[in-house]
Amino acid sequence: MKRTLLPLAALLALTVAGGAQAQGAGAGRALAAIDTNGDGLISMAEVEAISAMRFQRLDANGDGALTEAEFASTTMQAFAAVDANGDGALSRQEIRSKADAARELFGVGR
Repeated sequence: MKRTLLPLAALLALTVAGGAQAQGAGAGRALAAIDTNGDGLISMAEVEAISAMRFQRLDANGDGALTEAEFASTTMQAFAAVDANGDGALSRQEIRSKADAARELFGVGR
């Protein structure tokens, strides 16, 4: 179960971040967006800053907490990003494809 949750959490992070691509220049752009001081590393402060920014984006009413509706909206965005053919259902291949991209981007399973 742990092996499944980490890639899915990474997938959600990718999706919420705007659908970053885990291939070629896409990974470089994702790193550059988080690496605000340009040192080629992602510090805890940079992770916390991007996390706070993403949370604010999700918190539609700005009350500092995610309501069920705000969370559901995020989940639906993630679902839509994984549903490559737009048929309203997630195939094993669609999930595997996005999970593999997340693993590649985050270096999970190397």
